[in-house]
Amino acid sequence: MTLPNFIVIGAEKSGTTWLKHVLREHPEIYIPNEKELHFFDADDNFSKGLSWYSSFFEKSTKPLNGEITPGYLAQAEKVAPRIAELFPEVKLIAILRNPVDRAWSNYHMNLADGKIAQSFGACIDSNHIIITKGHYKDQLQCYFELFSRDQLLILNYEDLREAGVLVEHIFNFLGVEESFVPARLKEKIFTSRKSRFALLNDFFRISARILRVLKLNSFFYQFRIGVKKWLKKVNTVPAEYPAMPIDVRKKLSDYYKEDIAFLEEVWQKDLSEWRT
Repeated sequence: MTLPNFIVIGAEKSGTTWLKHVLREHPEIYIPNEKELHFFDADDNFSKGLSWYSSFFEKSTKPLNGEITPGYLAQAEKVAPRIAELFPEVKLIAILRNPVDRAWSNYHMNLADGKIAQSFGACIDSNHIIITKGHYKDQLQCYFELFSRDQLLILNYEDLREAGVLVEHIFNFLGVEESFVPARLKEKIFTSRKSRFALLNDFFRISARILRVLKLNSFFYQFRIGVKKWLKKVNTVPAEYPAMPIDVRKKLSDYYKEDIAFLEEVWQKDLSEWRT
């Protein structure tokens, strides 16, 4: 049974799709075609057990296997104990973006996809999940309590601007050849995308819910993955989001002040630009 040696746990809207492609290029690393397996955060998948999980790695002939599900960080309270129980020696990677910018990007992506209708201000006031996903301190502490620090690589999204150095650092952490240069290093990373037709996404989500109710979700899993990839390919276009109002940025910076201070301690780095 082939299972992962490392897991990328997050964060959402922080370059994990780009990282997937970079890692897949390395001759010593296998990443499944499906970017997000949602084994540890989706109860219906977790209940299927390791035989289901390992099926995504059965084609691997590489010494190192990994998966990427950004939602594992946001649901750390549930996910961290599950990973620790099954894979106590696994290596974990997280890329963290300024929580203010992450929330703004996440909001506009959901707005364009038709997943949310309320204003960004209303999301802040209601403590919407888009906002709470930026509570990095609580999330990371769940992992720090169960894994040694040398098992966790916590990266800064802004460091992707020096992608070559960052990727070499990741390869070193994973114990693979550091000198390998992925072609994807030349790809533009800081690009947002949105749905062309939100109704197509709505149709896909409703169909997935119906399959779950009918308990046909597992049977059509690979089909749904294929449809999801097709939707991403034909139904997304580059997006330009408006600038965040200064007063809103200040409000969110204050909201996340403990999380930012925590990361300053973890990274031993001044993050004052995250507060402005």
